[in-house]
Amino acid sequence: MMRHRILRRFELFLIAICLTVTVGLFANSVNNNTDSARADFESLTDKSVNAVRTRMRDYLQSLNGVAAFLSASERIDRADFDNYVETLEIGQYLPGINGIGLIEPVARSEQQAFVARMSDLGETRLVIRPDTTGSERSIISGISPYAQNKEALGLDITFEQGRREAAEQARETRQPKMTPRNMKVQDNMQEPGFLLL
Repeated sequence: MMRHRILRRFELFLIAICLTVTVGLFANSVNNNTDSARADFESLTDKSVNAVRTRMRDYLQSLNGVAAFLSASERIDRADFDNYVETLEIGQYLPGINGIGLIEPVARSEQQAFVARMSDLGETRLVIRPDTTGSERSIISGISPYAQNKEALGLDITFEQGRREAAEQARETRQPKMTPRNMKVQDNMQEPGFLLL
């Protein structure tokens, strides 16, 4: 009987040790899995952030190229602008961009002269819209590719606060600014997008 009790205690002791080791191994495994999942998540997050940074840098580089093209040219009509944008091959090298546009600040008192100048450049279809109340308008005077973006031509982006503020900040600071999410006027599906100015 005594021997039976000793064996019983020894069995219970072995069971307790096995349970302790099992719980310890399980806890260690959970910690390792959590650490591994955290490291995988951080790695994926870093890769995603770097991909977005690279894409934004490419977008900014294309805008800088357009700025240089405009600075080096005395007179630019739609054909000139379309040819330049076509060489950028935005569909292949700048995925996500629907088009590249020119936005000009126009004093309300200079609207007629602006429309006449655009007409002289061959842009006879430009109609400034919507009606806004500010003393200055920011009008999309050119956009390419034209076929898929023609609804944006003539748009006064000051009609929306987010677009207006981003345009003003970009002009004042000479730094890139992005508008808040907005609905693209040239998209019948009304998909959201943003402007990088």
